[in-house]
Amino acid sequence: VQIEYPDQIPQQVLQIQQEGSVSDIYFCGASLLHQSKLAVRFYFAAPNGVEGYSFQVGETTYDAICDDGKYYLDITGIHPNAYADVITLVVAKGAETMSIGYSPMHYITRMYHKEGSSQELKNLLTAMYGFYLATDSTNYTVASGSVLLFNSGYETSDKYVVWSGSIEAL
Repeated sequence: VQIEYPDQIPQQVLQIQQEGSVSDIYFCGASLLHQSKLAVRFYFAAPNGVEGYSFQVGETTYDAICDDGKYYLDITGIHPNAYADVITLVVAKGAETMSIGYSPMHYITRMYHKEGSSQELKNLLTAMYGFYLATDSTNYTVASGSVLLFNSGYETSDKYVVWSGSIEAL
């Protein structure tokens, strides 16, 4: 199966959204980390450091980590059914605020379609997309070869997502 831009995924989650600005800090991008825990990583440049700035998603405050003069922070605990949700990070200093909205689905679709993405990465992204569909309220069933993964408590559906590769690649 190829990852496309299905109607059930709102187009705004496929773009990074930025509103407002804060002096001396610049949003540089966001990415999805898929290691032992899934995380969204936001990147910033702050020529004078981040002292006095706050970084917040919902009610949770985060500390920016400095790496070679650049800053980042990781938002963890993202469940597959939230891959199409927009995570909004609010950066503030005094009365100035900047909000940045980023969805894991942005990364999944962008990297899948990016020229030069490895087949291994595409297999992982396809599996992630399949798990998103499997946890979506529309009750998709995910299949790989003869292995079926069902939403618990649901009957078999006629909606399938099939990907090449294996479950072991996860």
